[in-house]
Amino acid sequence: MGSSKSLTVLALIFGVGGLGMSAYTLFFALPGETKSNIQNIWYVSNSDSVNVNDTDTIVPDLSIMATVSPSESLHVLFNSDVYFYSHSEIEILFVYISINGNKVASPAATFGADDGIRVWSTLSLQYSNLTISPGVYNIGVIAYMSGDATPEEYLYDMSLLAFTCV
Repeated sequence: MGSSKSLTVLALIFGVGGLGMSAYTLFFALPGETKSNIQNIWYVSNSDSVNVNDTDTIVPDLSIMATVSPSESLHVLFNSDVYFYSHSEIEILFVYISINGNKVASPAATFGADDGIRVWSTLSLQYSNLTISPGVYNIGVIAYMSGDATPEEYLYDMSLLAFTCV
């Protein structure tokens, strides 16, 4: 019986210790109210289908003019649905975020298919630049299709989000 009394006391000590640590974590160790450091938000969407061909295609009606102030970083998110059909050879679809009309090399999305294959998919690209210079930036999307591009290659239901943070 003495052994079970010792186990009870030991369990009580651990229980009280655990409760004390939980209270400490809840009231002292966890950070207080967090504040968002987002400064500006821009958003645009386009539910139309945009045909992609074998030259750089700037996605129309999907651009943002973002102003970055000193000490701010720029963050961009692009989402889209994708459809294409490979007619006669391997075809590859490339999608890039663009800043001032220039493709950003990374991140990029790449989809490929061989002859007779249909592809339905979604894509999401997230870009962050923590050291961007202050200024006004034209943010958009550029797509390119290699191979036998036809009107059956397109992006649709697209959204573009940009925001700055300090």
